[in-house]
Amino acid sequence: MPCSSSHRRVGWGGGARSPKAGHTHIPAPSLQGEDFILCKFSASHTQLPSVTDCWNSCPCSSLFPRKGPRREDLPEVLSAPLPGLGVEHRGAANLCLGVFTQGAVCHPSGWLLFGGLEAPGPWGHPGWPLSLSLAFPRHNDLPWQLLTRFNNQLQVEAANLTSLTHTHTNIPKLKAGFVGGQFWSAYTPCDTQNKDAVKRTLEQIDVIHRMCQMYPETFVCVTNSTGIRQAFQEGKIASLVGVEGGHSIDSSLGVLRTLYHLGMRYMTLTHSCNTPWADNWLVDTGEDKGESQGLSPFGQRVVKEMNRLGVIIDLAHVSVSTMKDALSLSKAPVLFSHSSAYSLCQHRRNVPDDVLQLVNQTGSLVMVNFYNDYVSCKKEATLSQVADHLDHIKKVAGAGAVGFGGDFDGVSRLPLGLEDVSKYPDLVAELLRRQWTEAEVRGVLANNLLRVFEAVERVSDHTQTPEEEPISLDKLQDSCRTNYGYSEAPSFHHQPRVLLASLTTVLLGLCLL
Repeated sequence: MPCSSSHRRVGWGGGARSPKAGHTHIPAPSLQGEDFILCKFSASHTQLPSVTDCWNSCPCSSLFPRKGPRREDLPEVLSAPLPGLGVEHRGAANLCLGVFTQGAVCHPSGWLLFGGLEAPGPWGHPGWPLSLSLAFPRHNDLPWQLLTRFNNQLQVEAANLTSLTHTHTNIPKLKAGFVGGQFWSAYTPCDTQNKDAVKRTLEQIDVIHRMCQMYPETFVCVTNSTGIRQAFQEGKIASLVGVEGGHSIDSSLGVLRTLYHLGMRYMTLTHSCNTPWADNWLVDTGEDKGESQGLSPFGQRVVKEMNRLGVIIDLAHVSVSTMKDALSLSKAPVLFSHSSAYSLCQHRRNVPDDVLQLVNQTGSLVMVNFYNDYVSCKKEATLSQVADHLDHIKKVAGAGAVGFGGDFDGVSRLPLGLEDVSKYPDLVAELLRRQWTEAEVRGVLANNLLRVFEAVERVSDHTQTPEEEPISLDKLQDSCRTNYGYSEAPSFHHQPRVLLASLTTVLLGLCLL
């Protein structure tokens, strides 16, 4: 089926499909911008299709043999090696494009990415036009699964991420879901607060770094928006660290800064427990008592220091008062890394409409959680209901204020149709069916998150004097901690006197024996 003079055609490979399923029409003027074309490689073809304008009716069907020239017959500019394209793929790419660019790279999922072009995404849903960015969901708890199942021993055979079973996430599923970036959660439970939370958090950050080290062909650990874009270009999954719970810093600005230097780029102010400086969502249910009425003065210093460093403030899990305090105080946009719309499911982990309006006013972002209990308020939920939450947040806060949060491998129940990370394409197809524009879908996939990240980076200022005032000693549980640095603690030059007094007592006792 030839294209009109105002269109070019893109053929998707990867199996015997009908001619109609093998290509999609896109307007030629849309071949602009900074997005990517994804084209599936086919090992079954040894020829490139005819590289001509589609108005000359180049054959794009993956069902029939190619009529176009072999690779060695193509113009020199097209037969030159393409950056990032493996030798085994050159000359065997099953695609029909009217335009080639030198920005082509091979993504590990097996899809060819053309920087600077736009084309429909190969979602297995022929006819859905989509100028696609790779998916960049916000929140994934795979590191927690690696801890609880393998004690963080990544070299045991069962922990191999290429064949990992009984999890929502592994490398093949990430590739099938076209995941191009991921914030991995460095999570430690609330029962580690005032105990070994910092140690546990460091170990989970270490796991994320080792994932990148063990699978360098798939993951690359990055710490900024430039690194994310570079990872996209290199065809790797940009991997970043998110710390899920303010108890991980043990009420220490020094620990906050140290985690930043280890790669942390977002921190959830609370998990499902209060910190000594911020209230969590259970305060709104009455299950926890409010201690800070939102953010305490020290909590405000934490927010300011996160702004200074360039750490994204995450308001998932916090109380409504904490949400409003942080949205009012932060100089940069904030996000909800895995929360849904309260109007559709009256669960206090979700975001009410008055807060969504503040999200709109501050340029912030809500990443929708897929956990059934937050989607339908029942044990069962569907992909369509997740799309309802996306629709609602878009309506109240704007299309630029919504993204995919996921929470894969951190929850026990997921919607029908969103069982693991490979299912993102089906959710995209549902949004397109609901008449979301291509720009809106690109936003929900990655661009909205990149916008927030870049805004946080612009606000950061490492030349500014760091916050230094510690939390009040009376706010801390002291059963497992010392108090050096506080006025009540003995100074260094006093400590030998204490030791001498103790020794004197012992010596006197010995003399009396």
